[in-house]
Formats: sequence, C-alpha cells, structure tokens
Amino acid sequence: MGYIYLILISILFSFGGTLVKTASVMVNAAVISFSRFFVGSLFLVLFLALRRKKIRLQLCWPVLLGAACKCLNYMTENYCLENGYSFGNILVWPVQCVAALLFSVLLFKEKAGPRRIAGVFLCVVGVAVISLNGRPISQFGGENLLFTLLYVLSGIGASGFTVAQKLLIDRMDSANMNLSMFLTAAIITAAPLPFTGEVYCGFQWPAFLALVAFGLVTGVGFLVVAEAMKTVPLFMTALIQSATVPFTLLWAILFFQEPVTVWIVAGTVIFLVGMLAVNLKRPSPGAEKT
Repeated sequence: MGYIYLILISILFSFGGTLVKTASVMVNAAVISFSRFFVGSLFLVLFLALRRKKIRLQLCWPVLLGAACKCLNYMTENYCLENGYSFGNILVWPVQCVAALLFSVLLFKEKAGPRRIAGVFLCVVGVAVISLNGRPISQFGGENLLFTLLYVLSGIGASGFTVAQKLLIDRMDSANMNLSMFLTAAIITAAPLPFTGEVYCGFQWPAFLALVAFGLVTGVGFLVVAEAMKTVPLFMTALIQSATVPFTLLWAILFFQEPVTVWIVAGTVIFLVGMLAVNLKRPSPGAEKT
C-alpha cells in the first residue's frame, strides 16, 4: 500500500503550482507560505486528536533544521510560482535530487559511482535546457536567472528537509515529527507577515479554498511520505515522487494554457533520466537468484 499512497500523494503535489496561482489572486507568496504551514499543522493536530495520540512537540536541532529548510523551500518556490509559470517548480526536483546525493555523500558517507555522477550531469543539463528554453546563453539573465537561482535554493531546502526527516524518523512518530517542524516553520513565516504579507483584493472563495487545500495536501502528503519511508526504500520514494513532474506540466496546459515548449519537455525528460540514474539501485548479487 505504501507505493499506492506515494503515487496518489505525488499526483496531489502536482497541483501545487495550480493552487498557488489560484490563491495568488487574493494574497501574495508570503501569506501562501505561512498558510501552507499553518493549515498543515492544524491537520496534523486534528489527526493526532482523532487517533487519540499525544502531541509530543520537540525543538531539537534537526527540527530547527527541517523547519528552516522547508521555509527556504516554500518561500522561494511560492514567490516564483506567483510571479512566473505554474510549472516552474518542476526545477525543484532535479536540484533536490543532486543536493540529496551531495548530502548523502558528505553526511552519511555514501558512495557516488560513475552512474550517479552521470545522473547528476543529466540533472544539471535538464535544468539548463529548461531555463534557457531555446534562447541563447547571452539572453539568459534578469528574471529568468533570478527564478532559476530561487528554484535552486528551493531544491536545496527541500533536500535539507528530507535529511532532517531521516535524522528524526527513528526518534519521533511521523505526525509529531512533521507537526514540530511545521509549527516552527509557521512561526518563522508569520514573523515577517506585517511587513511582507499583502492582500490584493477582497475575499474570494476560490483563493481561500486553494489556501486550505494547499495546507491539507501538505499535511497529508508529508505524513504519508514519512510513513512510506518506513516500508518503501528511500530511492523508490524519490522515484515515485518524481511522477509529480509530468502531471504538473499537464495541469499547466489544461488550466492556464501556459507555453510548455519542446525545450521544456526535452529538459524534463533529460533530468528525469538523470534522477533515475542517481536514485535507482542495482539488486545485490545474492538477490539475483533465489
């Protein structure tokens, strides 16, 4: 069932750009980021109450690390989605993949063989192809460069959050682990709202429902992913979650008629192959025959 849950969550996550675009008609990226953490935290509190489990919050350094990284992930991503295309966050996935490999090598002393290095190269090439989108390098700058750099930071933040989860998964149950990080992140993102938060117009139901749905997807999603990490191999978790990418492109075309060019499709295919090379593990020799 872990695999089925991951596939369903990946499809839900693919609506991220659509929900941000819908909500950004009423509020800006700062409010969206706070709302995502706040509503996600409320869901986790409700989940624990319904399961009659105690709320056990912690404020250890992995929780602070996870909260800070997730804030970096969401604040940069939501800013780009508000001001750019709804499919732009597909760039987060290859960056997260590369950053996760670097963290695994530096922190967990895993090995990066030729296949994984080649995969990293393909991820970088895919990001470059999408960012350039058929333009010469001389024209790559300004807003395009800014968005690419912000998505790189977002991917690093997403990978750092995964590292924090890995550090905490054996010490805390998944609900309290994510609740501790989400509540901390909600406080962090709430602090600048009096200065950076902005409401563009009066109350609008579609935007409000998008904010609520975004938070629910976040709360449900990371709870399911954390639970799946206990039974599904980490590399398979990453591969299944990458299914978010083609669905994100599909929603961009269907809902917003955004220009998904052949360059973007080609870059996506390249970095998906790279992610496959980085994450896919060969079976151990003893497992080849039984």
